[in-house]
Amino acid sequence: MSVVPTSNRKPRALIVLLATIAAASWAVPGASASEARTRTFPVVSDYREGPGAYDGVKCRGLSTSTINERTCTETYVGEAHFTGGFRGTQRYELDTWLRPDGKLGYEGYVVFRSTTIPGCGTGDIGAYESDGFIDVPKGNPATGAMPGYNRWKLLPETATGGLKGRVVGGSGENHWQVYGLRALPGMTGDFGNGRFTGTVTCRQ
Repeated sequence: MSVVPTSNRKPRALIVLLATIAAASWAVPGASASEARTRTFPVVSDYREGPGAYDGVKCRGLSTSTINERTCTETYVGEAHFTGGFRGTQRYELDTWLRPDGKLGYEGYVVFRSTTIPGCGTGDIGAYESDGFIDVPKGNPATGAMPGYNRWKLLPETATGGLKGRVVGGSGENHWQVYGLRALPGMTGDFGNGRFTGTVTCRQ
């Protein structure tokens, strides 16, 4: 019977033990460092916009049913200028339709162009606006003002420039007022203004 000397067994066992410890130490700091490299912060951003324009009608199917099924929508395009949590210009292209309750519904894609998000960087980034409406029945006959609302969500995969690879996500709400054309002279060209609120997560 042969016996392996104890002095030969210990170094091999020690090497395996040290390798296991080293692998564990590499994995754990990596995970915690990744978490430490992201930061979520609140965003408050005011904006103003001039009149947009309707740019075509989109319909689906040949249905003659009620407006409830949104068989046709009008495309509305324009620009808004942001300050605060988003600093830049937003270009929007929204599908709009008249809801049964009298409100004007809308949703669609927007692009923040050459926009600075403090703590993230500067570049372009897309977003999707959903659950939008202009509450026409609650409009003020004297000023033509009507309240509006929508949710927004950033699309990190569309980011360019200094925002590319840094924006992890972001979402929130938009509360705003849209004004009738009769109010435009007194508003020095403003067609609407509002405030985006929410949170943005970025890599540091």
